[in-house]
Order: sequence, then structure tokens, then C-alpha cells
Amino acid sequence: MARKVVLSSGKVAYVTNIMADGTVRDSMEGYTLPYNEKTKRIYQHLADMYFNFVAEHGEELEKEWEQKERTCKDAGRNDSSD
Repeated sequence: MARKVVLSSGKVAYVTNIMADGTVRDSMEGYTLPYNEKTKRIYQHLADMYFNFVAEHGEELEKEWEQKERTCKDAGRNDSSD
């Protein structure tokens, strides 16, 4: 079954995950593609996307992570079960 995906541009795409053996998956979540000559380009593309995202948003991600760490530490200090 095709899954509706709204892209950041606002366009709509429909995704159907059909495996090599013909089975259809609702999602690729939890499925790992084997790394080989056929799949290495997609792995390289995903790595490029990841590094570009981090390069563009790294500072704000770091600030968000630090805020979450402070929140967890504060929650630990306020925990009355100690």
C-alpha cells in the first residue's frame, strides 16, 4: 500500500516499499539494507544528507542537546527518591 508523504516543498509523493522478493512493506522502519555494490550509492547519499544537515543545523542541535542535558540533570537533583 502506498504511503502519502508531504515533502518540504509542499508537494505530495506516494511511497510504496516493494522488496526484491516482491513483498510490500508499509514502512522501512527497522529494516537494514545490506551494504554492497548495489546499495553503496544510497548509503553515500544518506551520509551526505546527514553531514549537510549537521553542517547547516549543528549549532542549534548542540544547544538543544545541552538544554535537554540540563533538564535531565535538574530532574535528577529534584528527584525525592534519593
